Amino acid sequence: MKYMKKLIIITLFATLSSQYVSAQAEHEFSAYAGGGLSTLLYSPSKGSSNAGSGGEFGVGYTFFSGKLQAAETGTVVRAKWGIHSGLGLGLYGAKAKVDKETTIQEKIPDSDNGDLFDLHTTLTGYEETQHAMFLNIPVMALYEIEPYYFMAGFKFGIPLTGKFKPKNATFSNEAEYKQYENRLKEQEFAGLGTFRQKSPDGSVELGLTVMLSLEGGYKWRINSIFSLYTGAYFDYGLNNALKSSPSPFVNYNYTVENPSGGFTTNSVMSAFTEKTHIMAFGVIVRLAYMK
Repeated sequence: MKYMKKLIIITLFATLSSQYVSAQAEHEFSAYAGGGLSTLLYSPSKGSSNAGSGGEFGVGYTFFSGKLQAAETGTVVRAKWGIHSGLGLGLYGAKAKVDKETTIQEKIPDSDNGDLFDLHTTLTGYEETQHAMFLNIPVMALYEIEPYYFMAGFKFGIPLTGKFKPKNATFSNEAEYKQYENRLKEQEFAGLGTFRQKSPDGSVELGLTVMLSLEGGYKWRINSIFSLYTGAYFDYGLNNALKSSPSPFVNYNYTVENPSGGFTTNSVMSAFTEKTHIMAFGVIVRLAYMK
């Protein structure tokens, strides 16, 4: 009886050993590119905003804890876990429009006599486009039931650039001298009157952002070491991406030589927005090499 038990145990062990063998830890390196809706999401107190397009590309690294493989057939057991990280460049865009807006800058000193006046500026037909670039560092858990995969975690976005590009707008400027109960609006030498103004490009100050990140799709095995992932991704910023405090919409800094050239604008995102979040979703393709 004792020998029979030993024989059964040996037989079971041999059977399991012939079916499954434990593999070492795996390291997967990848390069990826994706695109779709990739925007700076905000609601300005004046005017309106629209989402923009963009994308992300970069390199990744995934550590798999291991796998089990059927020795007789060579097929890979489908379920396994991994930790994914890497470096990527995220490109985000948005648009803003202000049909008509009047701003008032108070107590501006007159360059001639030092009297203080309030500048009333009315902008008509103002539009701008915004572009931002972030260095994204993902830290995500990966679960794979081959050929399907799913990742969830966070991305930490470090701002690299934040720019806006205004289109032509009409500036109408009036100077109000309250102490004299007088308004001036035709003195072009002082920057007053109506101008067709093209403001120069400007910048938006952005800060570190933390994004909830999801990705999932299908894994195509090319051969024993190369795979192609195709799927969809979704990122949403959990904190305010704006770093700067609200700034005036219109800057007044005219010169006698170029009175209309002294009127520039700050971004709608800087002037009329308190919070901005990153949001992106689209399709992604990832070429991976397993070592």
